[in-house]
Amino acid sequence: MHLRSPRLPWLLGLVLLAACPGPQSGRDGGTSGGSSGGTSGTSGGTTGGSTSGGTTGGTTSGGPSDLPLGAACETGQCAAGLTCLVQVPGGYCTAACSTANPCPSGGACVEVLPGQLACGLSCGSDGDCTRPGFACDPTCRVCVPAIAVGQLACGAAGGGGRAPDGGACGALPADGGLLSFGPPVDVSASAATESEAEGVLAGNDGGTLVAAYMVVPSDGGLSAPANWIGTSVSTDDGKTFTPNFPLVAASDQLAFDPSLAVDAVGRFYLAYGGAVVQNGSAETGHLWVQTSTDGVSWGAPVEALSPGDVDPDGGAIDKPVLAVSPLTSRPYAAFGEFSGDFGGAGPYQIRLVAGAAGATSFSPGVEIDNGGRPAFRDLPALAFDSSGYIYLAWVESTNLTEVLEDQASGSTLAGGTDQSIWFAVVLPKADGTVAPPAAANVQVNGPADRVVADRPALVASPDGASLYAVYVVGNDNATDVVVATSQDTGADWSAPVHVNADIGCATHFHPAAFLDGKGRLWVSWTDNRDGAGHVFYAVSQDGAQSFSPAALVSQDPFVFDTLDGIPAWLGGYQTLQGSAGELYALYTAPPGGGGLATPAHVFLAKAALP
Repeated sequence: MHLRSPRLPWLLGLVLLAACPGPQSGRDGGTSGGSSGGTSGTSGGTTGGSTSGGTTGGTTSGGPSDLPLGAACETGQCAAGLTCLVQVPGGYCTAACSTANPCPSGGACVEVLPGQLACGLSCGSDGDCTRPGFACDPTCRVCVPAIAVGQLACGAAGGGGRAPDGGACGALPADGGLLSFGPPVDVSASAATESEAEGVLAGNDGGTLVAAYMVVPSDGGLSAPANWIGTSVSTDDGKTFTPNFPLVAASDQLAFDPSLAVDAVGRFYLAYGGAVVQNGSAETGHLWVQTSTDGVSWGAPVEALSPGDVDPDGGAIDKPVLAVSPLTSRPYAAFGEFSGDFGGAGPYQIRLVAGAAGATSFSPGVEIDNGGRPAFRDLPALAFDSSGYIYLAWVESTNLTEVLEDQASGSTLAGGTDQSIWFAVVLPKADGTVAPPAAANVQVNGPADRVVADRPALVASPDGASLYAVYVVGNDNATDVVVATSQDTGADWSAPVHVNADIGCATHFHPAAFLDGKGRLWVSWTDNRDGAGHVFYAVSQDGAQSFSPAALVSQDPFVFDTLDGIPAWLGGYQTLQGSAGELYALYTAPPGGGGLATPAHVFLAKAALP
């Protein structure tokens, strides 16, 4: 749940997009990121709940009606062709601009976000900005609120220029690829909520699809900071979804990071992390599991943690992931456990708990990491093969500064050689419980890889002969999605192969993976190669030795940017699932590519598998 959150360096950067005519995309991440299961429970990619504040001219307030560019104003007071942005303290007269539509005399066109241009009052020094609290941006030479100095991009967008940390550097790929994804279906839209993210998906052989996601209920008028888990069900192969009443809605209860699985008889398992808020702070973390036969009615939550699984003095868990054994239908859940605040001294563990069929009870968990390496550990991935072997991968780091930069507070996704992907394999005992791994943990990435602290994806072939670990690496201030493979049950891993062909261009983030019945590895991710966010996919038909060119999954762009100091919202974690003939991609985006204040929803796009 420690997905990177946006920083809000200045209000003008938000409201220009909401109020000015012209292309609009994305949303600000509002309440996301940086918080742990022991604090607010909000999750990266989880959005705030503000509605668009893009009030523009139209209602005259009774004052002057010809104020110039950059002037303090109220609605309706700016000169013809200008709009008063009332959300900026004191108001700000501005206009949309482009190379074909330049600013009026005395103005300069600046890029407040990739592809989003607006006029600012030109200046040469702070002395030219006479409004109290305003200063001259020394690079773009426009008057802005003093707190915004140094946080603009200058000049016209769309040139494909190389951004400092992997922003816009190329055009979108042409339509095409092996798949043709249909229009996205809004999975999570509900009259009770506005913002949802962190979607996961599972389907059974009876044709039922269930999606689960995290919701910030303050969007719907409930007391913050109570996050809760919502579910939606489709009985028509994803054409429509019906949202359910939230599973968790108590005002003193936090719930976050859902994970879904289905067993051999079609029963759904839902796991999620949580805590209870007492006296303004969250107590020791929880891991709750519920089951359902239809995705609509869910059994009572079962606590999957035992006393030794979490530090009783404020310990918390993060990013639980659940899978069901294909042999026994027993559920297993892995999670990151840490003492104190996220980013603190730790210690940090990767733990695995085993449940009875039907999730009626859980045995005490075991530590999966060897424990001898002093490091941050989190973001586990979990997979089974048909023999019942359990495979796990996770992120480790010996540099908490890099972790926080990548996960919570940074302005770039740098990655670093202090961060790594580790792997373990576990064979359950005859009674279904587990013991610590018999073999030593194995490092998946090479020592020179600049691993980004982003959740890996882990996929096993049914016979266990091939394992695929998908993760993110830094590359000269850009980030790329790569895949390492193992043909010996994880004892050795290949050098990583790039999934995205535009290596060193843009930020590629949040990969998901699915291995279909023909042995093809499908990988999806988000990136901002043209300055806006999109979901892409590529496929390997040769065991991850090479990948097809990237093609689009999503139809509408959204704000996705990591430029220094500019508000960044990097989208939510994704899910790739499939059936015998279809591939389902679940992702988070604002409806219709809305503006920054547009609440995010969870969407499903599907395509027929060739």
